[in-house]
Amino acid sequence: MKTINLVPNAGLDGISLSYNIIDDTVAYLTGKLNLSLFTWTVDKPDEAKRLIALGVKGITTNRPGWMKEQIAME
Repeated sequence: MKTINLVPNAGLDGISLSYNIIDDTVAYLTGKLNLSLFTWTVDKPDEAKRLIALGVKGITTNRPGWMKEQIAME
């Protein structure tokens, strides 16, 4: 996770990571560094909800309309 600390010095304001490596620690570090966090390719609603709860700002999916409906159902 030390690599995340290099992102602000590179002039970037966010990162995009594979969803399977995003956890509480990654979410905390990106928030602490004031970085936006994005992820790809999430096609399971439960996984999308987990990521949203962690503060992920954007999710790439193969089924955007369906995913939006599934997330809104709760």
